[in-house]
Formats: sequence, structure tokens, C-alpha cells
Amino acid sequence: MNLHSLFDFFFSICKSFIHIGTEREDLYSLVDFFLLLLLLQIVHYQTEHTQKNSDTSVSSCSPDVQVRLHTEKKKEQPCNKKPKRSLNCTRTGYFDKLSKLGEKSRASKKFSNTSKFMQEKMKEYLVEKPYKCQFCNKSFSKSRFVKYHMHVHTGERPHKCTVCNKTFTQSAHLHSHLKIHTGEKPYKCTICNKTFTQSGHLQSHGKIHTKEGPYKCEVCNKTFTWSNHLHSHMRIHTGERPFKCTMCNKTFTRSSHLHSHLRIHTGEKPHNCTVCKKAFFNVSDLKRHVRIHTGEKPHNCMFCNKTFSQLSNLKQLMEGAKMVECIPLPG
Repeated sequence: MNLHSLFDFFFSICKSFIHIGTEREDLYSLVDFFLLLLLLQIVHYQTEHTQKNSDTSVSSCSPDVQVRLHTEKKKEQPCNKKPKRSLNCTRTGYFDKLSKLGEKSRASKKFSNTSKFMQEKMKEYLVEKPYKCQFCNKSFSKSRFVKYHMHVHTGERPHKCTVCNKTFTQSAHLHSHLKIHTGEKPYKCTICNKTFTQSGHLQSHGKIHTKEGPYKCEVCNKTFTWSNHLHSHMRIHTGERPFKCTMCNKTFTRSSHLHSHLRIHTGEKPHNCTVCKKAFFNVSDLKRHVRIHTGEKPHNCMFCNKTFSQLSNLKQLMEGAKMVECIPLPG
């Protein structure tokens, strides 16, 4: 990484920070990271420059002087590769320094969510990824990650839930899914006490409180907490629907939507109501159905405060189908 690319990377991080509320301590952390990288790059340059100059000075001498100098160097310090390796500022070295700085910041309890986002960006950029997918050239830091990724292209989902027969590409995903059936929600939000089955879901939820959305759509300015959510959202504007049903040729913007749609053809209804045992194709239909039993009506009319259990009923009212019944309340 040269100085030019280092500055480019720094400014790309700054651009991401424009779209989120950045506090002063977060800016300090950003500058700390950048100065550390800049310092390491300068040390790396000086080390290489010194080595090159020393090599040039020796080579310019006469052959007998070169032999004498080389012999004297060997007496002072044995010729081995360890000193040379210790002088090389590799990407791994950068990452080690970043990790130590992150630990120090966390110890002082000043490492905020915004800075964590920046550190993750640094990790993505600095960690070496020598293993590549032969289909899409996506790179990974470990060979086993390539193996997991290959399931995306092959469609293989070897891990199956024994309760609802849902399949997964990774055993970890199956393990997390099983908590839905057991009701286990070990991850709890410290702000609103909402619980989650997965730590990633809690992390995503936490950004609702911090209003952190670093990924912004350039078309409609909508922000997202994850880059893959923005990528999926962009298909609304581009009209791209890359996932196609092989039975009815219907297309979808997301693979999860296609996966749910296929149950219409197979007749599979893995989501069951615990009250009346009625089965549904997807979990969203089950959630709407459960409101019949609980009496929950989360959708409100802004004019008459009438409530509905389903959003479609509210939309029908707002479109004028039942606008006569909707009478504004006196202020």
C-alpha cells in the first residue's frame, strides 16, 4: 500500500462518515487510525530506502572492499531472515496495530459504534485475502470461507432442520435457526430490553437507537446499516430481478423471496401457529395471523385513529374504498 492509496482509503472512509452522526471522539479515533497507518507506511518506506542505499554503497566499492565489508557484517550480525521479516510492514502488521489500538480504546470505553464501523472497514481493506472463488473472483482470508461461499453458486444446502425441514448452507446458520423453535433468545438490547436469537440481529437492532446508517442510496437517500441491504435495495431502482422460479418463471429481487415462493409449488408450510396449529408458507403470514389471537392492531389511520391488524386493510381505507367511514376526529 503506497501513500497515494492510503490517502484514497482515508477519504473514502470520511465520505461514509458524512451520512452518519459523527461525534468528536469518533473523529479522534478516525484520525488516530489514519496517523497510525501513515506512520507505519513512513517507517516501511524509510526501511526500504535505507536498505537500498546500503546495498548501493557496497556495490559501488571495489570487489575486495565488498568482500571485506560483507565479512565484517557477518561478524557483527549473523545472516538470517528474521531481522528482514521484522522490518517488513505487511498488511498483517497493520492489522495487529489496529487490533491493539482497538483494545486500548475499548478499555477506556470510548470506542463508539461509529468507530467500530470504521475499524471493520479497516479490517476489510487491510487483511490479506489470498483465496479466490473460481466463479465470481470474490476473495477470502481463509480457505474454508471459500468452501462456504461455493454453496451460493451450487445451491447446495446440506444442513437441514429436523423440525421444519428448512435447509442451510452452514451448520452455524442451522444452529441459530433452531433457537426459533426452542424460543431461546439469549441476546438482549440494553436500551429497550428486546431479545434476539442471534448476536447479528441484536447488532442490527442497536443501530436503530444510534441512528447509524453508513450505507446510503444515491437515488432516494435511504440509508442502511448493512451493505448487502443497500445492494438488494438498489434492484428496486434498476428493476433487476435475478432470481427466477424454474416452475412458473416468476422473478424476484432477493433469493429469500424465491425460496419462500417455491413453497407454493411444493406445498410446504413450515410455520405453524401455536394456538390453532394453522400452517403458513412464510413467517410474515404467520405473524399477521397471530394478531387474530392476540388482538394486536399495530397499523393506525392518521385521520381517525382507527386501528388495523393488517397493513393491507389500512391501505384499502386510505385509498378511498372506505373513506366515507373515515371521519376526522375534532382537534
